[in-house]
Order: sequence, then C-alpha cells, then structure tokens
Amino acid sequence: MNIPNRENIDRWLFDWTEGNLSPSQEIQLEEFLIQNPDLSIDVDAWDAATVSSIPFEYDNQASLKKRKKRVFAYWQFYALILLIATGGTSLYFSFKTESQQIAAKTSNAFTSPISKIATRSTINNNTQDLITANSPISNSGRQNFYEAPSYQASLIKYTENINTNVLPLSSEKEKVSFDNNTITNTIEMAIQPIIPIENIELTDKLDSSAVSAVSIEPSIEADEIIQSEGENENEDKKLSRKKINLPTLKLKSSSKLSKWVKKDLTNTNQKDRVYALSEKSNLDLNNSFVGNISQLKFQSMSTVRWIDIADQQKISQQISFDGYLREAKAGLGIISNYSNFSNGLIQDWNLNLIYAPKLAINRYLTIEPSMKYTFGKKVLNSSKVINNSTVEVETNQLETFSIDPNQAIGKNLWYRDLGAGLIINAGPIYFGGQVNNLLKHQDNLYSNDYTTIRRADRELTLVGGTDFNSKNGNFTFSPYIFHTIFGSQSSTYLGASIHLKSFLIGGSYQTNGSSSGMIGLHKDRFSLLCQTSYASSSYTQSKSFIHQLTIRINSNISKKTRRYLYL
Repeated sequence: MNIPNRENIDRWLFDWTEGNLSPSQEIQLEEFLIQNPDLSIDVDAWDAATVSSIPFEYDNQASLKKRKKRVFAYWQFYALILLIATGGTSLYFSFKTESQQIAAKTSNAFTSPISKIATRSTINNNTQDLITANSPISNSGRQNFYEAPSYQASLIKYTENINTNVLPLSSEKEKVSFDNNTITNTIEMAIQPIIPIENIELTDKLDSSAVSAVSIEPSIEADEIIQSEGENENEDKKLSRKKINLPTLKLKSSSKLSKWVKKDLTNTNQKDRVYALSEKSNLDLNNSFVGNISQLKFQSMSTVRWIDIADQQKISQQISFDGYLREAKAGLGIISNYSNFSNGLIQDWNLNLIYAPKLAINRYLTIEPSMKYTFGKKVLNSSKVINNSTVEVETNQLETFSIDPNQAIGKNLWYRDLGAGLIINAGPIYFGGQVNNLLKHQDNLYSNDYTTIRRADRELTLVGGTDFNSKNGNFTFSPYIFHTIFGSQSSTYLGASIHLKSFLIGGSYQTNGSSSGMIGLHKDRFSLLCQTSYASSSYTQSKSFIHQLTIRINSNISKKTRRYLYL
C-alpha cells in the first residue's frame, strides 16, 4: 500500500476510518480524492459506517459500591482440609458399623427364632389388642425368651407406641394378621425388637414360602386427593378440546431445506447460465443477465433453421460482449444480431446496448433491472418479393406481402426501440421478466401503403429457475421455466441442464410439442455448446430441425469483490 489508487482505495479508506494513517498518508489520500471526485460516494459510505464512542459520565459515581476482592486466607484453607478429614473419617466408621448390622440381620433372616406370631394392628379409636406369641419355642434347661417379663414389657410398650402414632392411611377397618406360616406385614416385622441369638436355641424354621398381599383401604384424605386429581385431568381435557391446533412449519437450522433456503447470492446471480431454447441465447431471455459473472464474456451463437421449403429457410448470427464494471456497480453489454431470410429476401441488422445495475436489499435478496436501447436496419430485396405471398421470418409468425405496383417499394427500413427487464435473486431461486419493443417501432416492411403504418408487436418474456449443487461442486442441476408472448402467439418452455464437471447436457420441452436438446463442453474460461431443436412451423404445418452452435470465451475471474447499490 505505497500510494492510493483505484485498486487499493478500499484499504486506504478503511485505515483512514480506523485512524491508522500517518499525517503524510492522510495528505496523499486527500490529494488522490481531489483528483478523483467520483470516489466521494465511497468516502461517504465509509464515513457513515464508522461508529464513534459516546462519552458518558455517571452522576452518582460516589454512591456506587466497589466490591472487595476476597482473599482465601491460609487458616481458611487449613480449616477446610480439617473439616473434610473429620467428616470423611466419621462417615467411614458410620458406614462400616451400618454395614455390619445389615450383614448380621441378613444372616439372622435364615435362622429366625420366630415360627408363628399373630398380631393385630391398632384401631383409630385407640383400642388395642395385646400382641401374643403362639407356639413358644421349647428350650429345655433354659428360660423361655417369650415368657420373660422383660420381653412382655417391651411388647406392651411397643403396642402403646403404635396406638399413639397412627399412620394417616389407616382406617378403622384395617386389620393386619399373621396366620400360620404367613407373613403379611413386613413393616411391623422390620421394627420388632431384636432378639439376641445367643440366648435362643432354634427348634423351628421360618416358612416364607407363602406370602399374602395386604389390602389396605385408602383413607379419606387419599380419596380426596385422588378425586381432585381426577377433576383436574377432566378440566385439562376440556381445555385441550377447546384449543384449535393449527399446522405449523418449523425448519431446523441443520436441515437440508433450511440450508437450501439460506443460500448465498452467489448461487443465483453469479452464474454463467445455459438454456436449451431454440433461436435464443441466455441474453435473449432477459437482458439483466448482463454482467452476472465477474468476467468479461464473448459469445457467438450461430443458428440455421432448416425447413424443407427453400424459400423459408433462415440463418442468423449473434455476437455479444458483456461484463461487470466494479466502479459503475452494474453490468454493461453489447449485442449485435444479423439474420438472412430466404437467401437475401429480407436481411436484418441491429445493435443493442444494455445497462444492468446491481441493487442489493440484503444478503439474500438482490434486484437487477436492465435497460436496452436498440437500433437497426432491415433491407428488402424487391426483386425477390412475390405479391400476396406468405413468409415466416420469425418462427410461428406469418406475414403476407401486400404491394401496390403503382407505388415505389422501399429498400431500407431504419428503426429504433427500447426494452426493459428485471431479475430478482431471492436466495436459491431467481425469477423475472422483460418487455421488448416498448415504443412499437415502425415495421412497415410488407406493404408500401403508408396511409396506415404497421408497427412491431411487443414481446413479453418471463423466466425463473434455481440450482441444486453437490457438496464438492462437481455436479449442478439447474431447472428453469420460460414463457413468451409475442403478438398472437404464446409459448411455455420447461427445461433443465446438468453440469457434471466440464460436461454439460440439457434439454427443454415446449407446450406446442417442440423439443430441444443440448450437449457440450462448459468450463470457466471456454464453452462449446451444440443444440438441435425439433420445432413446429406454422407455414409448413410440420416440424423441422433448427441447429444452433454457441461458443463462449471468458476472461480470468476477477478477484475483486463485487459492489452493489444499496437501497
């Protein structure tokens, strides 16, 4: 970045807005801008994009409380270590003692001295039945444990505790009993007093083969809770019935459809497009395609309409040159056409100048209007004119000569006209249209009666399409639709092209039964496309072949960023 020029002006303006330029560099930039006043728009844009910080002073600065930084003192650290060590030791011994008790209970479960115990739970009215032990264990030579006064006193005390602490889910009709060899209340068994095994000599074994489930009737409180929950569920169901569930469409950001919708603009407006349509190039479909790639493009299209009748044959040649001008933020193009009908009966030369600015709404939406100025000349060979004869100069457009032999026949017909087009690039799709012959120029070629001047018909064209690209970029599928209205004729084309690396194949189908096929080589710098159409003819009422050869030569891709006019 030695001196400012048009190539690095963006870098200089960026450093200027950031304050990175030295005083001498600022002087160089000012002198360059004075010599190039057209860059004042860019200077204003960079200046408007700069955001400066706004100084702000808080009035009640003294009322703010400053948070003190807490320092973790050494004594706090040692206290924490001591607390962790003490707690860990106590937990270790508590878990060890508890595990020993569990192991002892597990071992006693298989050698329980209790064989038959019958007990009844207390009733809510505080009436109690003493718990008695049936079939005491006989132990000759030792005192029976169940007959001991200490055990009887413990049973009475346990019964009193149960009477004073009644469970909320118990009812007056609740009775839990232990029958012969049947365990029905595991909770009361778990809280029975522990019997020292060393004082008991086992005579019987616990029979746990038969276990019956205890049916507990829920209390009034439980009934109320269940009933209220049921009412809430019914209310929720009624509300859900009143709600109207409308279908919604939600796209995940990682889905393929979401990624396709959010494609960048380079997927639509920066493409060297190819269409398989008879007697039409990509610039004939819409002039807004001028400058759609950052390359200078030369294109030659040669067409031969091979009808069986010799006096209806036609050859035409189109040469175009277009490109994108970064300084103008638009595309400029020149298109020249020449056609020779019926071996020189009618010849047509015309030149088209196209201007297509590039307007950006946001990253995913751009508008590309176009304006076209056309001027040309038609030459008529009066020696070959047959009065009252019908000719088909434009395909499916019949014209009849009506010549007055008493008046002179003109030879040259000069004309000029205007055209306008528009292409909208909305993410992955594009669509638009254009109108030719806006002024309906004079086309009084088929008659020498100047009392009524014949004028050309307007031509309306509509086009739309999209692209589907593979991840590696080697495969592209591009479907499109094209509709044209010219005079009393209207046609619709459905077509697509497949681009596999450098190989291209495409085709289209017309509503009147005509079809076209294309094959060729399509690269970034060079393209050679061969096309054949099997089209119907209004003159012969049959189909004939139309052959077309297109050559494209592009310059190197510009590495400079494209600029757009922002609305």
